[in-house]
Amino acid sequence: MVYEKEKKIVLCYPPPKIDRNQVIPIEFLQWAKSDLNGGDRRSRGNALGNIKKAIHSRIDEIINSTHLVFGRDWNWKVVTTEIKLKILKDLGIGRGDIAKVITEERNTYEHQYILPPLSTIRAYRDIAELWLKESYEEYHFSRIAMFGLPAYEVIFVENEIKKIVLSNEYKGITYFWDRKKECHQTSNNKSVTVTKYGSLTWKDILSLEKGCIKGLKGKEINNLSQSGLTRIFNTYNQKAMTRYSGFFKTGIHITL
Repeated sequence: MVYEKEKKIVLCYPPPKIDRNQVIPIEFLQWAKSDLNGGDRRSRGNALGNIKKAIHSRIDEIINSTHLVFGRDWNWKVVTTEIKLKILKDLGIGRGDIAKVITEERNTYEHQYILPPLSTIRAYRDIAELWLKESYEEYHFSRIAMFGLPAYEVIFVENEIKKIVLSNEYKGITYFWDRKKECHQTSNNKSVTVTKYGSLTWKDILSLEKGCIKGLKGKEINNLSQSGLTRIFNTYNQKAMTRYSGFFKTGIHITL
């Protein structure tokens, strides 16, 4: 079969398993709604705390879905809310002022013991709910594994990739090889650059990923295991690097 149209695809690692004891952002928000049913000052204070936790746990969830945490200088203990919001902005996830305002209100309550009125906390709850919904719509994928991959066709069976047909023209792709803690980047001149995660700062990693993440907004995401990703990368390297790309584009067929 001869192919005509080529598209660049992105492959992600499968979503990580969640510890059964971990509280997720939506759950914090549900607790806040339940707190507000109490109607007294204590309930308002608990609701405000859970609203803040809902937003901040979602922010941390997003950052954990990138490779920034592998940067040699990344340290959760010293990364401020301001830095986290700047990261979200760079990734194309906006409305960071919402998190900033609610955080400041919660800090005022925690350090100055001043509690906002019930109507304000209810408004924060509604705003937080909308922000969470929007963030999941914009950033609903797990950690990126490979992008820039030139493909003619991707064949699925029960939502799993079973076969992929790649271009036999060697092009620039990026593979975050998590098992090796290495970033492999190919180039059009048929060379591969390998960079250890430990040699990169979190800002270096952000500059590598942010363009791809911003481009994924609203697009379908394909997940693949580490072994499948490595097979695709190695096969593409071996065959595209040596194969002559002529007029007829039959592609590199990989069955997974």
